[in-house]
This record gives sequence, structure tokens and C-alpha cells, in this order.
Amino acid sequence: MKISSTTPANVNIFKQAIIKSLNENTQLVFSRKLTVSCNHDNFPAIEISDIRDIIDIPNTDNQLTGIICFFDNRTNFLNFLKLCDKCSLSIYFPLSREKYIMFSKVRLLNENNEKDLEYLNKYWSSLNEEEKLQYETVDKDSIKPNLNITEDLIRYTAQEKYKFSVNFSVAEFIPFEVEFTIFPMPQVIANLRRQKFESLLKPHKMPQKFLMKYTEDNDKKEWISHQLN
Repeated sequence: MKISSTTPANVNIFKQAIIKSLNENTQLVFSRKLTVSCNHDNFPAIEISDIRDIIDIPNTDNQLTGIICFFDNRTNFLNFLKLCDKCSLSIYFPLSREKYIMFSKVRLLNENNEKDLEYLNKYWSSLNEEEKLQYETVDKDSIKPNLNITEDLIRYTAQEKYKFSVNFSVAEFIPFEVEFTIFPMPQVIANLRRQKFESLLKPHKMPQKFLMKYTEDNDKKEWISHQLN
């Protein structure tokens, strides 16, 4: 399923770029896999999740974009994430040969917030039955030698419809600085007598690297982009 963008042209350049990359790689089942890393007390933690949704952040003139990911709050990683207000995200798109490294703010949706609760129920209902069951059966990152599957299934099926699991957490990552790299397609040489490189130091095609930053200057909120090479 493609993600559609309602952002006006030449406004939120980051949102336009990430949605374009997602849509161009949608045929790959792993194209939404995102690496999330955080650091607390000089101890790094890394996890892989999926991009589940892309939303506009209110009160930013649609300039800030939220990347939505789901986590199990029994995991060790989420315990680290709860202690951090910033983290790094990275994703590589094989078909379009693009890489994003995103420095982001992070916020966990809170069920005590009415708007967040609405989104939590919405995202929980978007999961299929097998995905929901993963939040109810095996304890994550812990040893459970006496696993009673029958009890777990009863506890799972007894849930009210659309009521999310207590183990279900939703994180909202808000990128504010992005390193965006476009790698060239592999070079095809029809004439084998032709040299592959112009020289040993300068190939015919080089990766293009850009830095996109969100700025607020005199109440003007916008993304600016600079090419780094």
C-alpha cells in the first residue's frame, strides 16, 4: 500500500522524499524496516522496527513529520527508549538505492492523553490477529521456562474488541536533521575496452549526499537542504 502525501510542493522536503522512497520500494516486504538507536548513560541500544505510519505534527505548519513505529513494552530496548528524548533512525532502500540517517526527537504515545488514546486504539485495530497475539504470548527479552500457552490464549481472546494490549506501545519519531544519500546505479559497460573509471580516484558516478535540516527563524518554520559533495 502506498502512502499518499497532501503536503504542498516545495514545503516539507523531508516528508516528500521519505514518502517517495517508500512508494518506490513498496514491492519489497522489508522496505519499511527501520533501525532505531538510542544512548542512555553511554550505553547504546539498537532495535529494528517497521514504519507503520507517517503523520504531520500539529502546530508546525505541516513542516515536522512523525514516523510511527510499534514496540513491545516488555523489551529491554523500550526501557532505554523511555529514558531518551532523542535518538537516531536509519533506513536503506535497495530499489532506489537511497539511505536516510535521521536525528530525531522521540515521544511515546500516552494512554492518559485523549488524542493519543484515539491513535493507540486506531493502530492496535490495524494489526492482524497474528500480530496482536505477539503482544500477548511470550514475554519479550526474558526467560519463561513454564510457558502456559492455554492461559495466554485465554487471556488474549478475552480482550475487548479494539482495546489494545497493555504490552503495546507506539513511538513517534520526529526527525529534525537528515543525512540523505543517493547511490548511483551499478555501471554497465558495453565496450569492455572502455575504462571503468576516468581515474583511480574519480569514478564516473559518485554518490550524492544531502543534509536536510528543520529550522525556525523569525517564526518561519521550514526545511533547508544543502548538498555535501
